[in-house]
Amino acid sequence: MNNFNSSALNDEYVLVEGDITAPSVLEAVKATMENLKDDELVDYPQSESIYTLIEEVKEKNTTFARIVLENDTNGDGMPDKNIEEIYQWLYDNTDEGKRLLHKNKDGEFDIMLITVRSYADTDKEYRILSKEINEDIKPLKDMGIKVIPTGTGLLTYHIVDLLQGSQWNSLIITLIASLIVLTVIFFLEKRSYVLGTITMLPVIISLLWILGTMYFMGMSFNVVTVTITSLTIGLGITYAIHITHRFLEDWEKEKDILEALKKTVRHTGTSVFGAAATTMAGFGTLGLSSMPPIRQFGEISAISIFYSFLLSVFILPTFLYFWAKWKENRSKS
Repeated sequence: MNNFNSSALNDEYVLVEGDITAPSVLEAVKATMENLKDDELVDYPQSESIYTLIEEVKEKNTTFARIVLENDTNGDGMPDKNIEEIYQWLYDNTDEGKRLLHKNKDGEFDIMLITVRSYADTDKEYRILSKEINEDIKPLKDMGIKVIPTGTGLLTYHIVDLLQGSQWNSLIITLIASLIVLTVIFFLEKRSYVLGTITMLPVIISLLWILGTMYFMGMSFNVVTVTITSLTIGLGITYAIHITHRFLEDWEKEKDILEALKKTVRHTGTSVFGAAATTMAGFGTLGLSSMPPIRQFGEISAISIFYSFLLSVFILPTFLYFWAKWKENRSKS
């Protein structure tokens, strides 16, 4: 590896569209580049813009340096007039000029590009980079022209962020919808408004446990890991419904709450364990994958199924006992 040049830098871009030949826009580009200097994830020396190109070419080419000097009225080293002429010189004489500037069909400069070299690699780093770039380009935004941060890394981050947001919204909607359905079903069967909520409790607790587990395992919230929460809801509700329904049946037969719960856990709990064990084994094999996203999916899925089983078979009966005891005392009074 020492014999080859390698880089951990990624290229992100800022697209500037509008009257880019206005002197005030060039000043705004200069201010933007100055703002990039203190960004922790940006390699400023390797970042490019029309401002840095003017500075670079001015040092190497005396002809261009003279043109800039003639059009610099305030002595700050940047041209204040005839900007289009200077852009045209760079466009005709440098490869960087053709890369950073764009002409429309009428031959007018209408778009310029700012290249930001960054060290960002993770979702967290791209979140920081996106925030910093949006703050850095404020001088350009204040000019009233169109300014768009873009690039593969930034676009991927924003797309994933939107997907995660929609996943969380879907998750909340699913929980609410499931609660409503269970409440209606158990009300129609047992005239109980709370039994549906009780059946949902293991699912909600399981979700909290799995999110905590992901945090302690250092797993970030991405499209893959957020999807696992949907799996938790689906399996958790299934196991819980089996336990609740079997308990209601056993309670009618046994007339004793504890005996009904013992019978439920002994019979239905065993069946749920068999289903959970085989499903965990299936997802657990994904943990042997060499691809981190698939491995994470398999590991968290198996843990999620285990939590759903544990809460449905050992925690839910406790809630059912108190509900049944309350129901029994209420019928006696």
